[in-house]
Amino acid sequence: MTLGERVRQWAIEKAFPLWAERGVDRDRGGFVESLDMEGQANTLQTRRVRTQARQIFSFSHAYNVGWISDCSIAMQGLSYLTDKAWMAGDVHGWAQCLDETGAVVNPVRDLYDHACVLLALGSVYKASEDPYCLELADQTLGFLDEDFAEKNGGYSEQIGGQLPRRQNPHMHLFEALLVLYEATGEARYLSRADDIFYLFNEHLFDENKEILREYFNQDWTDWAQGKEDIWEPGHHSEWVWLLKKYSDFSGKAVHAGADALFRRIRMRGIAPSTGLLLGRLGADGSIRDVPSRTWMQTEYIKALLTRHEEGDDMAAQQVELAVDKLFKYHLDPAIPGSWIDQIDAEGKACSTSAPASTLYHLLYCMTETERVLGRA
Repeated sequence: MTLGERVRQWAIEKAFPLWAERGVDRDRGGFVESLDMEGQANTLQTRRVRTQARQIFSFSHAYNVGWISDCSIAMQGLSYLTDKAWMAGDVHGWAQCLDETGAVVNPVRDLYDHACVLLALGSVYKASEDPYCLELADQTLGFLDEDFAEKNGGYSEQIGGQLPRRQNPHMHLFEALLVLYEATGEARYLSRADDIFYLFNEHLFDENKEILREYFNQDWTDWAQGKEDIWEPGHHSEWVWLLKKYSDFSGKAVHAGADALFRRIRMRGIAPSTGLLLGRLGADGSIRDVPSRTWMQTEYIKALLTRHEEGDDMAAQQVELAVDKLFKYHLDPAIPGSWIDQIDAEGKACSTSAPASTLYHLLYCMTETERVLGRA
């Protein structure tokens, strides 16, 4: 069995049946926030809008690549999300959290959430060609321009500003814009991605230390002022893959930043005891947070696939090993179709639930594995 066949089989035969049955709230609509370690839905948990959006993306993307036969779950999820969270309380934008009944419990408008909703809208548009998806996407982007845009570039975390500013929501906005461009071919989405790429080069990526900084002051100066230069191998991996995707669409050179990020991952970002990505490190290589999460390993696999496509023989050899690690530590010990979200330094499970928002990471990793490596 090839790697492409292995991941496809897990997704189609195990993950989608489980999450379609237990991750979807058939009675009240939407998606549950997580499953417990026995695979039962945690129905009373607060539902983050970003989780709803990522589940919509997961089911629509699976339809787009031919892994499931219809898009009904994604369409129903989008209907639920727009009904409950869009313009909630007569305030523009998307509310942050809902309770199990669909009532808003946190009306805050947050950049990360809006990026995830844009990702979902792009994928559903590709599946359905429903113009309402683009109408919502453009209204969402207009709202960000009006209420979130900062004079120093990028966007606030929330309306009115919040410190520290973070690279992560901007990365996910970059991702969503690329999905919108891929789905539509509309230059306006790629132009917005250009702005995020500029932000990456000017502020997010530290060329001297070869790290992606996480936290910033209002003017994009270092939040820690040199005292706590935190970087995350998982985020480095995401950017390696996204920069390649952006370069494919735009024709712009991204190798300097992508190469540096990948070098840093390989040099410092992998736990020698397990071969999984570490959580957080200092710029000096000191480990600040050990546990590996499922999403980190999936993003590392995507980064390796990117390097493989660019002819890196070492990366080609490492893809199979990284997929094996994903199954050994995160997937195989869990009930079929679920995952162990966190693994400690000794390789032991330390999770009490499987977050639904992680399915999007796994699915993207697996469809990319099949795309690059093929089925046979």
